[in-house]
Amino acid sequence: MKKFVVLYYSPPEAMAKMKTSSPEDMAKGQAAWMEWFKKTGDHLVEMGEFFTQGTRITKSGSEDSSGKVTGYSIIQADSLDAAKGLLENHPHLEWHDGCSLEVYEPMEMGK
Repeated sequence: MKKFVVLYYSPPEAMAKMKTSSPEDMAKGQAAWMEWFKKTGDHLVEMGEFFTQGTRITKSGSEDSSGKVTGYSIIQADSLDAAKGLLENHPHLEWHDGCSLEVYEPMEMGK
């Protein structure tokens, strides 16, 4: 099986909402994620994490990049289409308007 990196994108309003959510709302959101983890089974290589403050570094300096990429997971599947199938009805997409996912197959270096 091939590995795929899933990137989570969230608008700034979604991240602000998370900071002010009640414990009950947080538990409800976590339950949806736990269900996805369970459904994904052995295809889930790494749960990943949410990101906080980010910095974009370029040749000419750095700048704040918070609110763009907000987390990641690593999954495995036979193909990109199979990976996309694992992401159908993902809880991140239901969390807040404007949330999205991107999935990438890493390219092996030096082979």
